[in-house]
Amino acid sequence: MIFYKFLKIFSKVILFPFIFLDRLKCISEWYFFKKCSPPAPHFIKQSLLLRHGIKNSIWVETGTYLGQTTKFLSEHFSFVHSIEPSKKCLRIAKRKLKFSKNVALYNGTSELCFEEICSSLKGDICFWLDGHYSEGITFKGVTDTPILFELDTIKKYLDNFSKTVILIDDIRTSHIDKKNYPPLSFYVNWADSVNMDWIIELDLFIIKSKGLPFYR
Repeated sequence: MIFYKFLKIFSKVILFPFIFLDRLKCISEWYFFKKCSPPAPHFIKQSLLLRHGIKNSIWVETGTYLGQTTKFLSEHFSFVHSIEPSKKCLRIAKRKLKFSKNVALYNGTSELCFEEICSSLKGDICFWLDGHYSEGITFKGVTDTPILFELDTIKKYLDNFSKTVILIDDIRTSHIDKKNYPPLSFYVNWADSVNMDWIIELDLFIIKSKGLPFYR
C-alpha cells in the first residue's frame, strides 16, 4: 500500500506536464470549436464536484461507468457508494478501483440498490446522479433514466441527513429528449418542495441544503 501511494505521487509528478498539455488542448477545443456547449471536459465537471461537495461527506453515485469519477471522489471525500447495473462496466471499474478502500460498488439498477443505501446513511450526504442510458456499453433499463425514482427516494430519507447536495448530470437531456426525461420545471419544483436551493452550472442541475454556498 505504501509502495502504491509512492508510485501514485511519483506518477503524478512525472505525468503532470503531459496532463497539463492534454487539458489545455481539451479546453481549447471546447472553447474554440464547441463554443463551450455541453458536455464540458470531464476534469471541469470534477472541479464542480469538488466545489459543491461537502467536506468529509459520504457520496452516493449512480452510474459508476468505468470508475473514473468514483476514483476521483474517493480521493477527496470520506466514502463513496456507487451503483452500476452493467456487469461489463463494473468489471472495468473494479480494476481501476482495486486500491480504493473507501468505495463500495453495487451491481444492480437504482431501483434495486438505491433505497437500501439511502436508508443506511446519516450525516452530510452528496449525490452524483448520472445513472441514465447514454448509448455504447451503458445500461438501458425499462426507462432511459431512473432519476424520478432516485429523487423520490432521496425525499423519503432526506430528514435523516444533516446537509445534502444533489448534482444531476446531463441536464440538457430535458431539452433534447423530452420523451424520456422530465422537464427542467420538475427539478425546480422538486427543490422547492423540500425547501432546498438550486442552480444550473454547465450541464448540471445542482440542489443544496439551505445555507450551503454556491460560490467560493
